[in-house]
Amino acid sequence: MERDTKRYAAFENILVFENYPVDKSLEEGVAGIKIKNLKAFERTNFPLTVSNRSGKEMSVHIAFETSKFTDDLINKILSNFSLLVSQIIADPDSKLSGLTLLSEEERNKILFEWNDTAADVDIKCMHEMFTDAAKIPDRTALESGNKIYL
Repeated sequence: MERDTKRYAAFENILVFENYPVDKSLEEGVAGIKIKNLKAFERTNFPLTVSNRSGKEMSVHIAFETSKFTDDLINKILSNFSLLVSQIIADPDSKLSGLTLLSEEERNKILFEWNDTAADVDIKCMHEMFTDAAKIPDRTALESGNKIYL
């Protein structure tokens, strides 16, 4: 079976939390040599790599294959991540089960807009439906196995 390369599986992506400290002595200098604005460049072969770096501030970097991810989807991922981090900052003792990735707008869309399946249904008793069907000639009133009742 040939693999569809335009689609991706969740396990083909990677989430990286980097918390290794940069030695302060590099910034302060050793033997008269100081290193400032140290930056690392890393590359993976995953279609989506989300890297979180912590220090005085936390930064998030996303690298992705443009053939597999749209800018809108990446912005959505960043928005969801920002919402998640905001909840943790607001309540550091919160349980994972109490966190959400959905904004209130998204939650309402999923629970109410997409789930709005109400339909007007003419509720009648079975005998009323038979009576109505009997008023129309040659209309099937009941089928049972191979038998059709008009």
